[in-house]
Formats: sequence, C-alpha cells, structure tokens
Amino acid sequence: MRPVAVGPVLASALRLAEHSVRHRATLILRDESESALPAVACDATKLAQVVVNLVVNAAYATAEAGRPSSTPVRVTTRRAPDGWVEIAVADEGAGMSPATQQRLFEPFFTTKGHGQGTGLGLYVSLGIVRSFGGELSVESAEGVGTTMRMRLPPSDAAPLARAREESAAPAASARTSVQDDSVSGLSVLVVEDDPEVAASLRRMLAGATVTVAESGDSAVEDLETGRYDVVLCDLMLPVLTGMEVFAAAERLDARLARRFLFMTGGPVTEDARRFVELHDRRVLAKPFDSSLLRERIRDVATQ
Repeated sequence: MRPVAVGPVLASALRLAEHSVRHRATLILRDESESALPAVACDATKLAQVVVNLVVNAAYATAEAGRPSSTPVRVTTRRAPDGWVEIAVADEGAGMSPATQQRLFEPFFTTKGHGQGTGLGLYVSLGIVRSFGGELSVESAEGVGTTMRMRLPPSDAAPLARAREESAAPAASARTSVQDDSVSGLSVLVVEDDPEVAASLRRMLAGATVTVAESGDSAVEDLETGRYDVVLCDLMLPVLTGMEVFAAAERLDARLARRFLFMTGGPVTEDARRFVELHDRRVLAKPFDSSLLRERIRDVATQ
C-alpha cells in the first residue's frame, strides 16, 4: 500500500455521501491539526468506503432521532499526540446503550429497520481499518449522540502497526479452532444474493467447503448436480425465493429437504410468515453470530 494523503480522500468521500445524507443531516468537515496531517499507508478507495459508511450511518441516526436536516454530522481530523491520524465522525442522534455498543461490530448486527441494512457495514469497515494497521472505536451516550473514531498510523509506522495486528492472529486462531472444527469437512451450499453477506458467511464457516449460489434458480441447479451436507438459504431471493428453492429440493429428494437451514431478517410477506411459523426450528433470525451459525449447521448435518 502506498502513502495516501487523507484530506483529498475525505473530500471525495463526503462528495459521494452528500447525495445520500443531505435530506437527513448537514456534513461539516474540520481539520483540527496544527500542522499538515502525515500520509497514511492504505488503499484510498477502501478508506473512502469506510468514511462513507460512517457518515451515512451518522446521518441515518440523526434523522431517526427526529432531528432537523440542518443538524450537523461533524467529520473531524487531527494528528493525535502519538503521531497517528484520527478521523472522527460525530452525530447528534439518539445515541446507543452500552449493550448495543458491545455488539456494534458483529456481523449482521444492525440497529436499522428491516430492509434498510445488512448489518455488515461496520463489520467490513473494521476489517478494512485493521488491514491498514489502524483502529476503529465507538463512543456513545444515549440522548446525546455517537462518535465513531478511526485511528490510522502514519505511513512510516504502518508496517509496524500491521505486524502488531497480525501478531494477535495465532491467539485468535487458537481461540476459534474448536469452533472451526465443528463444521470441518462439511459441504455447505450458501444461497445468498448479497455478495458481502455471502463473503461474511464463508468466513464464519471456516473449515467447511462452501459453495455460494447468488439466486434461487442457481441454487436449484447446484442441488441437481451437487451433494451438500447442509443448505443455508436466505428466504428472500431474486427469481426464486428460498421457499421455492426448498420446494424444488423436496421434489428432487425428500432427504435433501431435511438438510435446509433458513436465514431471515424477518418475513416480509404473508407466505413467508407462514413458512417461518411452520419451519421455525430451521430458521436463523438475523443478526446471528458465528458460534450459533456453526452450531446450527452441525445440528442439521448430523441429524
């Protein structure tokens, strides 16, 4: 990764975000550094992606709290005493409880209503920031607002910071090895049309052989030609719904239908609601964590 000037990246990111947030909040960019910010070693496009995500979330929180669109979302930059670059995105929304803050970076966790977010934005953003050797944290108080703070090492310190981040990987791997073994060797068909969600599920199922079908009709084709221990299927899909994929599997082989595990952020049709009630023991409600997912996958595979 090359050294990148933060200022132009922020300006570009805010221009991208402006169209999405202008009816919810007013963006204000302020540099509090007494001298020029040092360059950071990062991918400029990915850094902009993180900033846009943080700004859009802040504007959404502002609007959801009933604040007028003139309410500011402040994006502040500064050079911290330790030399790192800090980018803070602060809103005046409703704030978050300590319990919500603890779960904020979990995959699929979202405070937004159904259909308004996958719950992957902050999870992905955290991964991006860590790949730069940086940190992403939250400070929030209910009734006051939230500040998301990104810290990035200057380019001359980035290799050391990334090495420090990577040095924790063996310990993390040791902690999760038992969980990974729970699905080791299983063949799982993941039926999910959102690429980010599918990629996250693949990571959560480390140790299994994962095939991804991005639509219901593709899933049916895979079921006709492949053999799977478990089919992890979203209910709402393009072309064919998860319910229709399940019906097709029943026609192919009743034993295959018993291998299904469904995901949903909440049934959005009456048919889906009835289906969830009928198959409630085979439904995972989003958000869910990797431990629960692996446990349910193993249960289905060994029944």
